[in-house]
Amino acid sequence: MSHDDNKQQHFKTLIIGSGISGIVSAIELRKRLGFTPDDYLIVDKSTTATFGGTWSANTYPGAACDVPAHIYSLSDTPNPSWSEKWPPQSEILAYLDGVARKYNLHASTRFGTEVVECRWLAAPACRWSVTLRQVDGGKTYTVTATAVITGVGQLSRPYVPDIPGLATFGGPVVHSAHWDHAIDFANKKVAVVGTGPSAIQFVPEVLKAPGVSMDVFQRSPGYVIFKGNFKYPALVRWLFRYVPFVRALYRSWHIFKTDINYYAFNKNYPLMGALGTFFAKWYMRSQIRDPKLREILIPGFAFGCKRTLLSDDWLECMQRPNVAVVTDKITAVAPGAVVTTAPDGSTAMHPADVLLLGTGFKSTEFLQPIEFYGEGGARLHDVWASKGGPEAYKGVLVSGFPNLFVLYGPNVNLGHHSIILMIEYSMNLATNLLRLVFPTSKTAKAIPYVNVTDAAQTEYNKTIQRQLADTSFASPTCSNWYRIGDKVVNNWPLTVRRFQQMTSTIEVNDLVQFGDEPRRSFRRQEQRKIIKTISWVAFLSAGAFVAARFSRGSL
Repeated sequence: MSHDDNKQQHFKTLIIGSGISGIVSAIELRKRLGFTPDDYLIVDKSTTATFGGTWSANTYPGAACDVPAHIYSLSDTPNPSWSEKWPPQSEILAYLDGVARKYNLHASTRFGTEVVECRWLAAPACRWSVTLRQVDGGKTYTVTATAVITGVGQLSRPYVPDIPGLATFGGPVVHSAHWDHAIDFANKKVAVVGTGPSAIQFVPEVLKAPGVSMDVFQRSPGYVIFKGNFKYPALVRWLFRYVPFVRALYRSWHIFKTDINYYAFNKNYPLMGALGTFFAKWYMRSQIRDPKLREILIPGFAFGCKRTLLSDDWLECMQRPNVAVVTDKITAVAPGAVVTTAPDGSTAMHPADVLLLGTGFKSTEFLQPIEFYGEGGARLHDVWASKGGPEAYKGVLVSGFPNLFVLYGPNVNLGHHSIILMIEYSMNLATNLLRLVFPTSKTAKAIPYVNVTDAAQTEYNKTIQRQLADTSFASPTCSNWYRIGDKVVNNWPLTVRRFQQMTSTIEVNDLVQFGDEPRRSFRRQEQRKIIKTISWVAFLSAGAFVAARFSRGSL
């Protein structure tokens, strides 16, 4: 089957996105379900023909991960060659694209192709009709797939604030996700809107230009903690490469240690929250000399309410003589200037040659602008709107949308750990469910589709929202990108370990049933786990027995 043939083709699974979720999905389908390159199709609107998703799109200066690299890696494909603890965007992109090339995922991928619509075809078809469009020529065509996996992420569509007069600015207006590397910042007056995770990375780099000056417009501050980046010595990298146990131990330590940070965001552990707040404020006070600037930059809201910022140079940059922090509200943009209004109603003009937007993404608009139509023609975005915001069963399944698996879906985001782990655990659940549709055992009977009952999804999300009410993500003390109204739709309320445990089990009664086959299939999976566990125990016991006899000279 040729992937260049635009006639209607059928695939077992269609994967939307070539980022981390797309890579993880394709590898799992091949490894665990025996898919061939012709069994699945990956589509991505990017024209760069490079795997990496957000790491391919975000190329602004200073772009880097805020999670240690050795846990920001695929579990089955570690990278022993990370140059530093928090590597730059270029290194992460090279790693992800390298993983894709290792598994030859390019052979199953159509870049420069966007998904317009996914429409469920009821029995007897039981498959998705997917409308695709080539982004360069606009040519539209349709393929079908038994299952669809979405890997578009939560941070893929830049948010540009609706500021009156923005189009009249005259000079370059650049969002961090659409960086223009041709801009020369030397001797320029730069206006920066936003002080979030992207801004704290690109601002120090822009300030390296000679003669540059900057106004930073801050709506609300964020907690900043010391990043402490460092390069791995050659000996350490050698150990990571040639003594895998050392790398595995180092990674396991980071997974455990980083998961503890969650407790600082949970109201049920007030001491941890108090410690997090104390150390963040202590660090910021120790770095900010001007008492007035301390009042501007140090938050007063609950620790973790907004994403915690890691930086070694942001606070120092805010104190430079060529930088001004502006907290008055932006009310308009004029030609060559940003207009602000103070609390007393007075206005001010802030001249600028370049306007940089570090304003984040449309994080709560899950899966948009793609249209999904499920059972009975129900429109997914209407269904979610009726529920007060996106929600999914275990972050993966959506009732009424059979064989649709959402990776990095609602209530899966983290404020303290590696999202790659969450994506892998989500895909583990999806793979176990897809095994019912694409059984690997010759004795198993395939079912037409997998779906969760509305009652199970509703009860699950009630539980999630109750748990989220105990976290700082739901705190009314600040505004963040996790919520729609009072409903937290982005973040997971517990530890990563708890998510792993939850997604490793399947409650059969929560699924739409097709006879007794799901129960039989999951029973076989559990039996295989038990046999594997017994085998390992027997092997280790035998090894211990032989070692004991050898130590006593009996062998």
